Amino acid sequence: MPSLRGWGLHPIAHETLDLSLVFHSLELAFPAKGLQEIPGNLQADQAGRERRAGIRLGYLHIDSHTDAYAYEPADKYNAATQFTHVAEEGLLDASRSWHVGIRGTTFAHGVVARTRELGYRIISLDELVRGGFAQRMAEFRDEAKGRPVYICFDMDVFDPSCAPGVCSPSWGGLSAREGLDLIRCLTDLDIVAVDVATVSPPHDVNGMAAHLCAHVIYEMLVLLARQRGLVG
Repeated sequence: MPSLRGWGLHPIAHETLDLSLVFHSLELAFPAKGLQEIPGNLQADQAGRERRAGIRLGYLHIDSHTDAYAYEPADKYNAATQFTHVAEEGLLDASRSWHVGIRGTTFAHGVVARTRELGYRIISLDELVRGGFAQRMAEFRDEAKGRPVYICFDMDVFDPSCAPGVCSPSWGGLSAREGLDLIRCLTDLDIVAVDVATVSPPHDVNGMAAHLCAHVIYEMLVLLARQRGLVG
């Protein structure tokens, strides 16, 4: 198993992180994938574990879309409805779950209102940037206190200028530096699962989204390692 060495001004600069220690110490879902139908199954599985322990998950969904859309009976399960189902099926505590980075246009009417009706809190990209990453994530930390957290990170929260190869690009997103800084603000959470979606290789340019996705995963691993006391 390879090691990763901290880069630049990273909080663990000059530390060496042995990935085998991270994976052997964690019993979490940590997939990286292209299609976003997959997280629904992972969310249900992880939520089932926590529910058996008498606790419902809190979710931090970082994305340009809520993925909490209404559905037709003939097309009930798709990439735009996963957060609808987990709320309707009681697999999470929607009142302690946030959709962060929401922006842009969508094909359906009333998506934001519907997401709020399901109990979620929405933080638009403008609210996130103007309020400050550290302040907004501190608010989420207070909201999720004492509750296991599932982080779902969609690569289209980034601007297409730095992550062109995603499934639903939307202009006006985070820069690479901003997105990585946001992840570094996710401290002092009881993170039990992470997924990173939705790189689309056919749409990528010189592997830009893929390489940025790899760095997002690296930052998440550092976050988890620090949470488990594996690095300072």
